Amino acid sequence: MYGNRSPRKDFFNFSRGKFALRCEPDHKDAVKRTYQDKDNAEKVVFERRYDALTGRLTNIERVKRTMNKGQAPYWVFHFDDGGQEFTLSLPYSSGWAKMILLRMPNIDIKRPFTLEGCLFGEKDTAIMVKQEDNSNADEKTGNIRRYWIPKESKELPPMIPPGEGFGGSDKWDDTSQNQFLWEWIVKNVLPEITIVTQAVTQEPVKETPSIEETVKEPETSTEFEELQKSDEESDLPF
Repeated sequence: MYGNRSPRKDFFNFSRGKFALRCEPDHKDAVKRTYQDKDNAEKVVFERRYDALTGRLTNIERVKRTMNKGQAPYWVFHFDDGGQEFTLSLPYSSGWAKMILLRMPNIDIKRPFTLEGCLFGEKDTAIMVKQEDNSNADEKTGNIRRYWIPKESKELPPMIPPGEGFGGSDKWDDTSQNQFLWEWIVKNVLPEITIVTQAVTQEPVKETPSIEETVKEPETSTEFEELQKSDEESDLPF
C-alpha cells in the first residue's frame, strides 16, 4: 500500500500525478502546497505524496464539499488494506474519476486492486488501474481496459460538447453520463462489496447516501495514448 499507518482512516486526494495525504509540517516527507480557500485567501497545507494506493473497495459515495465557489460534488472511493482504511476523493466531473469508473465492470471488486498515479510533462496526469491476474489488463501497461468506451458504448450516455445543449455551456456536460455510472454502481457494485465486507468483518455496512444532481464545471484530465493504445482514440476530455 503506502507504508505502515496507524489504525485510522486516511483521506487522500489526487494532485500533480500523486496521491496526497495531509500531514504535519515537520514530517520528513512533507511537501508544501498553497491554495485559495472559499474567501480567496491563500492557504498553505503540507502533504505526503504517494505513487500508488492498493486496497479492496468497500464503498463508493457521492458527496458535496464546500469550496471557494460554493458546494462541489465529489466521488469518494473507500478502501481497506488489511485493516487500514482510506478514502480517495476525486471531483465529480473529472477525467480522473472516469479513468476508474469506466473500468469498473472489468475490475474484480472482490479482490484488492491498485490505483497508480502518472505525471507526463508539467501538468498532464492520469490514474491507471491495475490488478493481479486480471484478464482485462493491457498486456503492455497492465492498465485495466475500459469497459465503456465513449462514442462506442451505446448504453453510455454521451457527453454534451461545449456550446451545445440547453443554455449553450462552454464546458463539457457529463450530467447524464455520471448519473448512468452512479445508477450502475448502486445496482451492481454496492451490493457486491457489501456482501464481501460483511463476510470479512461480520458487521453490517452503512447505507450509502446520494446527492442531488447539480450543474458542474468539469476538471478534465487527459487519457494518454501510450497508456491506452488498445483503446479507440477519443476527443472527449479524458
